[in-house]
Amino acid sequence: SVLELGAGSMPASLAGMLFADNGARVIKVEPPEGDRLRTQLASGFLVWNRGKESLELDLKQAAGREIFDRLVATPEYIAYIRVESDQPVTPSIAASTHQPSRR
Repeated sequence: SVLELGAGSMPASLAGMLFADNGARVIKVEPPEGDRLRTQLASGFLVWNRGKESLELDLKQAAGREIFDRLVATPEYIAYIRVESDQPVTPSIAASTHQPSRR
């Protein structure tokens, strides 16, 4: 499985799309306000997010971080994608070396 953490990021959406197109289970984690691309680039959003599951998580809240920690702790977790919009377009793809958030 692939976790996509890049709501509002076209590069993250495209990287996740490539994983999904090649058979990976992609879970797109979106903040409570949703992905801004849903309204700003609606037709692109539909194309770039095909084949993905979507999960709303508020990572600013303890409950959201707890769910996230459980997601990345599962044995099937392979990689995550996080592309910062103000950074060069280089998706971060890492093995499941996630450290649970501190509470």
